[in-house]
Amino acid sequence: GFWSVTAYGDDDFLIDNPIDRYCINDRSGLLANDDGSVDVILSEDAPKDTTNWLPVGVGGFHLFMRIYTPDMEAL
Repeated sequence: GFWSVTAYGDDDFLIDNPIDRYCINDRSGLLANDDGSVDVILSEDAPKDTTNWLPVGVGGFHLFMRIYTPDMEAL
């Protein structure tokens, strides 16, 4: 299985952003922490390293996390 997090604006549409990234998932080439966890950066402004960045814009936003074929480890 796999997981995905998608950011939507207050208008329920994807948030326009300079890198055209609308979701981030386990296949995005993310940098993992030593314990295997992943920190996803949610912000309007790009961090120095954009690898784990999911742009969310200036307004409000909501996230959808999808887990496909989850096992107990994912849950």
